[in-house]
Amino acid sequence: MKEIGSFFEYPGEGCFGASPVEHGFLKGAKLFASGRDAFAFLGGLLGRRRMFVPDYFCPHTGIFISRYFDVVFYKDTPGQPPVLDGLCDGCVLLAVNTFGMYGPERYDANRFGNNIILVEDHSHAPFSKYATMSNADYSIASLRKVLPVGSGAYLKSNRALPVAGAVRRCEHQDAVFFDAARKKKAYLEGGYGDKSAFLKLYADLESIVERNTEARSIGEESEKLLFGLNIGALQRSRAENFFFFRSLVGSNATLLNGNVSEANSVFNPVLLLRDGKTRNALRARLIEEKIYPPIHWALDGIEEASIESKDISGRVLTIPLDYRYSAYDVERVANIINNFI
Repeated sequence: MKEIGSFFEYPGEGCFGASPVEHGFLKGAKLFASGRDAFAFLGGLLGRRRMFVPDYFCPHTGIFISRYFDVVFYKDTPGQPPVLDGLCDGCVLLAVNTFGMYGPERYDANRFGNNIILVEDHSHAPFSKYATMSNADYSIASLRKVLPVGSGAYLKSNRALPVAGAVRRCEHQDAVFFDAARKKKAYLEGGYGDKSAFLKLYADLESIVERNTEARSIGEESEKLLFGLNIGALQRSRAENFFFFRSLVGSNATLLNGNVSEANSVFNPVLLLRDGKTRNALRARLIEEKIYPPIHWALDGIEEASIESKDISGRVLTIPLDYRYSAYDVERVANIINNFI
């Protein structure tokens, strides 16, 4: 039974063959090891300021950002307008295009004053029109979320970025990822090796990212891989799977990001279940079938999160149907979900 989800394995030959246009979205960008490295760089660049961070957001990243900024969480629940009370001149507004659902009008900082520094996070949809045509002061995207690279994030700006900054590459992080990714590929294709061994390497990789406190640049192997990938084809495949899945589940299940229509804005289908008990039961059922859906994001115990954001976080389930999977795989997952519901 084919495994679906979890960490990226090393990409196959069909993932390569880029043309220069594939990487136009990186024009003028500084490449960092991860989104956190980009935030660390911004912290050094802007100095310690108040940063307004969505309450519906990765809590671990929020904690990391607080090393460099005085974090103020604002209510930013999907399906409702953001509540930005207290935003004032000199503050930084972090706008997150969660699951590729939004557009620039949601976070128009100009309506709050001319001296708001707008930072956009496009990690879920780095190739979207919203991201590529951004007018934000700074925009960030962690490319590790959507591409099979061990390191990689961009920082772009409508202001001049200093030449100096990230002084060393994250070679150790890269080495761990590619060791794990090659082992996983061998395991999936031929059953070679010990699954627990590469899962431990992926866990080590995330620990490296978690522990880091400096702004490192992208690893050499990841940079070479990034500029060899046929990103347009990978995103088209992801989008086809998303729209096919949406058609198959129909009214049986609610997609939180069901409003997405632009192919380049597609992340993964994010189900919104009736309650937490149903979500957890469905997740357990999928894992039995070797389908490993993550939760974006668990906000239990996060005092700053609104009741509405906590409610959604307790009911969502991301279905990982990226470029690695065929229409047959999409049908298989959809059938399990439809039968469960």
